[in-house]
Amino acid sequence: MIPFKLFEPKSDTSDLKVDYPELADIPEFRRLTTKKLKFAYYYGCRGSEHYGVIDHTKKVERCLRDSGLRDIPRDELLRYMDKQWEDDMVSAIRRFEKFKPSVRIQAKLLYEKMLEMTKTVLEKSMSDLDAVDAGGRKDIMDIINKANNQIPELVKQLEDGWGITDGKKKGKNDDDGKSPTEILMESEEIKEL
Repeated sequence: MIPFKLFEPKSDTSDLKVDYPELADIPEFRRLTTKKLKFAYYYGCRGSEHYGVIDHTKKVERCLRDSGLRDIPRDELLRYMDKQWEDDMVSAIRRFEKFKPSVRIQAKLLYEKMLEMTKTVLEKSMSDLDAVDAGGRKDIMDIINKANNQIPELVKQLEDGWGITDGKKKGKNDDDGKSPTEILMESEEIKEL
């Protein structure tokens, strides 16, 4: 299993729409409270720790607990256990089910590679600047200008991270010295892609 999570809440009290601003722009998520959105995340997102729980009762109990909805009235609890959610909840769960962690991990890795390639081109271009004629200098300056325009977007996308986190629980220190990207590249799931 890949040691990454998708849209993992950053704390027990955090708002997913604040942690991951792209979620605030999704219509299916706008009308849900912070806790209900977290429930939809835990229940429907392939990147959540509860997505693969087969026993429905256990899954709902865990999702309620981790979303902060554990103290809901008994009649509402029964509706949750029977999958009798309001339409907004059903829509949010279905929307979370559409997110594909592997695609987002690939995009994150691609942007890291693009940033590294841009850096390599710029370093080479700068070292070659003195050795080229005027036409070549213009080409190199065009490359530098294009890179200059693309780097802020590359950095922003990398920092936003497409909702991907390393999946380690906060407070645990089981680091084996490998970065999340190194672990990912060694995983069988990525090798199959």
